Amino acid sequence: MCKLYTRRIGNLALLLAKSNSNLKSLGFEGKRKVYKETPYERTRQIATLPQWGPREITERQKVLAELALN
Repeated sequence: MCKLYTRRIGNLALLLAKSNSNLKSLGFEGKRKVYKETPYERTRQIATLPQWGPREITERQKVLAELALN
């Protein structure tokens, strides 16, 4: 993934501290397993996607922005 997307709000996932520290070097498939088990609904939604890239990040960012406005 392009560095342009790594720090975008749409690419950030809320996790418990112990889960987060182990994920930095994993690819999406490895992270998906942890995302699936998190208590946070918006993070679990990422686990349902078949892939994670610029398109998915941009779409999630739009959803999060809409939630913030409401």
